[in-house]
Amino acid sequence: MLKRFDAKILSLAQKFCDKVQNLTGLNKFRLEKWACILWGLFFTVGIFTEEGLYTSAIWSSIVLLSSAALVSLIERAEKMFLTRGQIQKSLWHEQTPRICALLFVIFLVTNYFTAPSEVFSPITLPRYVTLLLWAYFSACIPRPPRQSQIRQWYQRVLILLSGRHTPAPAVG
Repeated sequence: MLKRFDAKILSLAQKFCDKVQNLTGLNKFRLEKWACILWGLFFTVGIFTEEGLYTSAIWSSIVLLSSAALVSLIERAEKMFLTRGQIQKSLWHEQTPRICALLFVIFLVTNYFTAPSEVFSPITLPRYVTLLLWAYFSACIPRPPRQSQIRQWYQRVLILLSGRHTPAPAVG
């Protein structure tokens, strides 16, 4: 059951990445970077709301440095894909780590709604959901770069406004 659920989430993440790339031109690497950065920010905010100042400063710097390191690894994988066409496999391409992360988030979500409010802060859920988003975005297969639909629409509007598009002469 978990394997089918994982496959369904991965399929939805792949479709989402493909649609975003078709519409905006942003590939899965950009979504992966955003999810990683959001995870770092949510985790840092959560640490500051749950811990003391000294502990928060230490953990926050560790989380932000690891998030920055992950973003640089994502950028390196993107560069390798764009220059050589090679996909760098990550831990998240395997099904077992994704299922473990999924079980962890399911466990947190069920505890989030059943545990007392002092156990979980309001930032706990977004921090682990963004971790799960990052895992599934990094497992997606990137598509070759192409012109986005928004850019095509923009160029069509510019052509129409510039007058280069002249109507056909009337026959009669």
